[in-house]
Amino acid sequence: MIDTIHFNFNTDKPDLIKKQFNKYSIHPVHRDNPIEAHVGGILNYKVTIRENRVFVKGSLPKSAIGNNYTNMTISGIIEAIHNLRKIFGDEVLSAELTRLDLTLVVITDSPVPSYLTQMLHYRWKSRFSYFESVYFKVKKGITITIYDKAAEMKKKKKRKEKITLEGNYLKYEVKIQNSIKKVLKKEQVLLTDLQEPIFYINLLSILEDTFGAIKKIEAPYPVNFYISSIVRLKEFKEFLVRWAVNQIGPAVLLELVEMGRLEKRILKEQVCRMRNYIISAAYVMNPAHEKLIPELKEKFYAATTDYKNQIENYVHCP
Repeated sequence: MIDTIHFNFNTDKPDLIKKQFNKYSIHPVHRDNPIEAHVGGILNYKVTIRENRVFVKGSLPKSAIGNNYTNMTISGIIEAIHNLRKIFGDEVLSAELTRLDLTLVVITDSPVPSYLTQMLHYRWKSRFSYFESVYFKVKKGITITIYDKAAEMKKKKKRKEKITLEGNYLKYEVKIQNSIKKVLKKEQVLLTDLQEPIFYINLLSILEDTFGAIKKIEAPYPVNFYISSIVRLKEFKEFLVRWAVNQIGPAVLLELVEMGRLEKRILKEQVCRMRNYIISAAYVMNPAHEKLIPELKEKFYAATTDYKNQIENYVHCP
């Protein structure tokens, strides 16, 4: 339910925190930051200390259970927050949250890209899409991202990740940054709020409300229906590709692109983009995919219901 968190607090014992750094560097004073910064890592957190102010950012589940593709339990999250006190001391109890990523991982029956193509827009906000991810800029400080977690980890493995994830892991993520107080309707959002089970009811509402507000394709609509999803030039291009797929079929379009590649009329990087457009459109227009969104909705709301049951059980039997 929670992935990346950013928080900061004052401490009287910065040297004790520095002793725990597994990597340590000192960033000198410069125009933007006139205070020398001591930067290091503790578990999977990046920690920056400027005089007596500590800034922490990182993935809570990666630090607690070693990965961020498993939905942590409410009790597990609360325990992970409690363990931060052992690392940073009692001062962390006054830490202010400045970023909070709400997430839900669903294991789907079909490949994740086939679900992403069914996502049209969020309350008419612009949709930005790639073959393995789609995201919406809801408002300043809030972004929704839906992506193929397994594909992301395969890309990261080339750089630093050691784990390869097999399967269809769809990750739904709501990043709340800058406007966290306004979104959560609190004058101050503290790290200790994450130790209160009742606090998670509000977070679940945000997950469910944002997911429900995304316009999705739940039936094989006629191609003219998709013109209602056009907000930007990119969506108009997608509409034209869907129209072409509907008229002459994806196989013919892919063959035309291949001919252009062989004749060197189409650049290599453009060939890849064109193929993705055609494949995505084929997914959308395929009547066999009308069951995708109902399946995703069923699993998504089953997961949020499970969290609600966990909250109720934790309140009565902490």
